[in-house]
Amino acid sequence: MKQILQNVAAVCFAAILPLGAINAQTTILEQDGANNEFVVADWTISGGGFANTNQVNVLASNDAILSISNTTAYTNLEVELHFSQSTTLSFDLDLNGPNNNLTIANNISDATGGTNQKIVSFNNSNAVTLNEMRIYGSSMNAGITYLKITGTPDNTSAIVDETNEQFNIVVNENQLNIVAQTNGTIRIFNNIGQLQGEFNIVTGENDIPHTTQGVSFLVFTNASNNLISRKKILK
Repeated sequence: MKQILQNVAAVCFAAILPLGAINAQTTILEQDGANNEFVVADWTISGGGFANTNQVNVLASNDAILSISNTTAYTNLEVELHFSQSTTLSFDLDLNGPNNNLTIANNISDATGGTNQKIVSFNNSNAVTLNEMRIYGSSMNAGITYLKITGTPDNTSAIVDETNEQFNIVVNENQLNIVAQTNGTIRIFNNIGQLQGEFNIVTGENDIPHTTQGVSFLVFTNASNNLISRKKILK
């Protein structure tokens, strides 16, 4: 989610690691509030907390749950969080899947440097098909400004059959031109997380309508519904 594509600008990016590097730690999800990358619709927050594209606000002792579109199993899951507060805070963190749940309680952030942050390493050897992250039990009101989740794809993952997937995007006035190297689905969300369109993509060139001005988020999944990439475009 780091690239912003300007009008009539093409970007080609690697979506999945090559087969020979399949066991390396890979980014599952990254959202940076500095770039307005939090997808509001993905967050469910209790007790009066709320999400904006630039920050997720969790009130003390309440919950924030992030839904994650993913069908791949991962080991060695790790979560990096940055907070807007300048003082140390503690919180509990869960990573959940349909068959496995991971919990690490009493995580304490490090506020001694320029950024108040915490990296939580689950070191799980049993693979989890991650579909939810829950942060709760915070010692104070917490503003999440950055989130990154990484893991090692399990050897049984369907992603093993995919090698170095790439696609190009050209942003035109009323449409997107997408050249894909695999079949899949593109879902387009606006900057407050509302679904704007869903399109089946075939290998080769695809033209899809897109008239939304400003920032949009594209979520690309392959034919097996594995998440390939989430990217941001600007018109």
